Order: sequence, then C-alpha cells, then structure tokens
Amino acid sequence: MEKNEVSITKVESSQIEELLNIQKACFKRLFDKYQDVDTNPYAEDLAWITEKFNRSHAQYYFIKNQEEVVGYFRVDIFDETPTSARIAIIGVVPEHENNGYAKTAMRLIEEENPQVYKWQIETIKQEDKLVHLYSNLGYELTGKVEAIKDGMDIVYLEKHI
Repeated sequence: MEKNEVSITKVESSQIEELLNIQKACFKRLFDKYQDVDTNPYAEDLAWITEKFNRSHAQYYFIKNQEEVVGYFRVDIFDETPTSARIAIIGVVPEHENNGYAKTAMRLIEEENPQVYKWQIETIKQEDKLVHLYSNLGYELTGKVEAIKDGMDIVYLEKHI
C-alpha cells in the first residue's frame, strides 16, 4: 500500500446510512468480545448516529483506499480557535485491517489541521494492538483510566505537536 492511495473525505449527510453500515462492520468484533451495549458504536442506530453527525463540533470522514471506503473516523473540535481536537472514533473494516489505513488517516487529519497542537483519543486498555497503534503515532497515556465493565477499561491518550 502506498500512502498516496489513501485519502480521507468528509461524509455528506446523504451518506449517513453508509456511515452506519461501515461503523457496524468496524465495531462488531469488539461488540461480540465485550458485549458492551452502552458504549460500543456497533449498538448505535440511525437516529443516534444522525444526532452525532449533526453536532456542530463533529466532523465525520471516510477513509478510502483509492475509491473504496475502508473505514471512517470522527474528529471533534470544540474551540472557536481550534487548538485541540479529539479523535472521537476511528475504525477500519475487518478485511482491511493491518494495512496502515488508520495510521495514515490520522496523519492526514493532523496535516489538515495544523492549528491543532493537542490531539486526544481514547481506546480499550485491553486491546494492546490499539494502544500500540496510538503510541506509535506519538500519543501518550495520560494516566486516566475509566472502568466500563469487568475486563473492559478505557484509557486516554494525548499527543502534543
């Protein structure tokens, strides 16, 4: 995979159903593993993702390899002069995992937002592969850990540019 094959494109409101289908594909494995009906994006319905899509601070993007959608993410930027942002969610469909798409997408969104110097993300502590991915991109654990259920905790990471 060459980096120039990967692109990110903003999701349009007419693509929300496609977004929901991609989201469900990305998070089914984690839903099956943890049975987390409260916080896993797999459990969200069209009304809920539409509400999130319409938030003024939220920006959804598809991750594409050439023209094929291989994943998606959402960035939340709250400040009027945005100097910090949160990658609220990122997922790659299972058949496209381990090809560097998430890593490239995160680099691209950082490049598109040079005014942001503090990036935040959270993930499941028990998913070593995810913690490793974010650490390799320069994110550091903040020390904050939130218990979701037995055997499932959320860790928070930050990157300062």
